[in-house]
Amino acid sequence: MVSVLLFVTAQLFSLYADNKANQVGDVVTVVLVEEIKGLHEVDVEIDKDAGLSAEHSVSGWTSLISKLKIPLSASFGVKGSNSHSGKGETSRKNVLQGFVSCVVKEVLPNGNLVIEGSREVRINRERGIVEVSGIVRPEDIMPDNTVLSINIADAKIKYIGRGYVSGGTKKGIFHRLIDWIF
Repeated sequence: MVSVLLFVTAQLFSLYADNKANQVGDVVTVVLVEEIKGLHEVDVEIDKDAGLSAEHSVSGWTSLISKLKIPLSASFGVKGSNSHSGKGETSRKNVLQGFVSCVVKEVLPNGNLVIEGSREVRINRERGIVEVSGIVRPEDIMPDNTVLSINIADAKIKYIGRGYVSGGTKKGIFHRLIDWIF
């Protein structure tokens, strides 16, 4: 019994063993290196012209028309045009950097690891929460037991900021109502 205990202890703290996460309950550190940029441009120009005209001559009925004092020819026309042009552009850039320790929740049959973790930081009544989950290949885990967020498959990375500063950037109910109406 003592020899088995020594073997297990020696394996856990071996100088030669790989200390990377590989089983349920192990911890792996995710290095967040996310940068997302987006640009959307729209340029629209629409011109429409429409017209209709007609002319009718009534020269065969001249004597009757002259007695009735009706002009010899009648014409009418309708013409319209419509034009519209518009231009819009949106641009967005998000950068997320930092570290989140995640726990291995499941080892898949192919050896990949399902990880999940979160970090909450509070500074001056501001609260920031980062949540990370996804699937990691064991070969993507570096010798220092870290993995880059770009190497997480099916990654779900959320950053939620709450507090006075975060709340100050949101529109009030009156402005949201006006935006909804118009």
